[in-house]
Amino acid sequence: MLRLLQLICITLLSITNTFAAPNHPTIGKPIQYDFTYDNHSNPPTLKVSLIFHGNTEGKTTIELPDNVAGITELYKNISHLTTTGATLDKTDKPNVYSLSYKPNDLITITYDVTQGWEGPPVKATQFRAPILQNEYFQFKGRSVLIYPKYYANEKQFPVTLKWHLPPSWVIANSYDTKQTHQQLVTNMIYLSESLFLGGDYRLTQIPVEGGTIWTSIRGSWHFTDKDFNQTVKKIILTERNFWNDHYFPYYLVNLIPIGTVCKSQGGTGLNQSFTAFMGSDCVTGHGTLWLIAHEYFHTWNKPSRFMLKPDEKQDRYYAWFTEGFTNYYAGLFLLKSDLISFEEYINNYNRIIKAYYTSPAIDSTITDVQKKFWKNHDVQLIPYEQGEIIAHNWNAIIKQQSGNKKSLDNLMKALINTKTPKLSLQQMNQIAEKFMKPGIMADVDKINQGQRIEPNSNSLGPCVNQTMQDNIPQFTLNKPMWDKQRKQCLAWFFS
Repeated sequence: MLRLLQLICITLLSITNTFAAPNHPTIGKPIQYDFTYDNHSNPPTLKVSLIFHGNTEGKTTIELPDNVAGITELYKNISHLTTTGATLDKTDKPNVYSLSYKPNDLITITYDVTQGWEGPPVKATQFRAPILQNEYFQFKGRSVLIYPKYYANEKQFPVTLKWHLPPSWVIANSYDTKQTHQQLVTNMIYLSESLFLGGDYRLTQIPVEGGTIWTSIRGSWHFTDKDFNQTVKKIILTERNFWNDHYFPYYLVNLIPIGTVCKSQGGTGLNQSFTAFMGSDCVTGHGTLWLIAHEYFHTWNKPSRFMLKPDEKQDRYYAWFTEGFTNYYAGLFLLKSDLISFEEYINNYNRIIKAYYTSPAIDSTITDVQKKFWKNHDVQLIPYEQGEIIAHNWNAIIKQQSGNKKSLDNLMKALINTKTPKLSLQQMNQIAEKFMKPGIMADVDKINQGQRIEPNSNSLGPCVNQTMQDNIPQFTLNKPMWDKQRKQCLAWFFS
């Protein structure tokens, strides 16, 4: 199974040896980031110093952060960009600079990063940008880190991270906790998709099979850290058991409050970590549990696993699968973990169907989703809803065609565990045809053309009936059958 490269630590002999030539021919030149956080300045400022060796050509470009998950012009958060050992020149793009130097010279680039708004984060969109507060900071690598263009093509290279933080602050990131001097071997893809945080977080270590889960929580909640940590552990272990994948020496789960009203919550799966936000009035109800289960499932079902064209790096053509099927399994694992009841599961699926059928964006084509995903919330929800309905449908079809000997679980594992590094739709269909006929392309065509996806009447098994309410399919529990065959009803989902 393809999943995130397990990053390994290296021990350099001394500070002066940090930028010595690497011994292994496949490892690129070292790079170092020094971070100093000034929480007394107005606004709070993250000062970054980047140190690296130039290439043999004596020139390259650097690109400042710009677009991250729909947040644009992040380069405006960066100021005081200076260089030592090189000449920096503007280009016709506001976030791109050319860099010239003597071949192989040691170069230092310094810059300041500030938050793109005043005050604490109160909007969901601000969660995806660097958050730099007096009490804490957190950011995704892609939103802060500058690097020479030629490092983007290096498969791996030594990285040193040094942190200078206020006294008593804790530190954690996608690689470790409580370490102010870190040495790694990684690449810019993983650094860019990593989480970095520090401040008044409460860190907890949770030993599990195969490694350690860490949680970092800040703020006041209507639940205890202990309750949250136990829930996180239960969900993560359920998902690892499903994949029979327990080799995770390190994993970080982060939770912060954004606003107070519990009407918005979200998160994102990152390298060896995921980070989530909720209004501080939230409790550990279905939404919170679903968020944890959903984000962790992206450890396996991630967008980078699939592609439409070789040059499509940031597309949403597979969102119906990477997001919608992840929704399906999030609910299924909560049910399997006894964190929600079967009736809650049914009610949630009914809510998804109703939201989809009544959405003003229900006829969105795949092109609409690609163009408007980060601009229109109704369009953004469509692939989540489509995928969850399709996942239920495929599960019912596979179980019916196999005489209940196989399910969507078998197809899902075959898709994720295949050795093909990037799956096209045609390759997905070839695998799917081994489990169900006539394959997946009819549903894919509906998605592409914006045609309505209809729930299979057998989607929730023999103990649930489908009815029509205001021309919208809905499911109701057959209570007499449920009372007599409860175990069999649930077994239909887990066999």
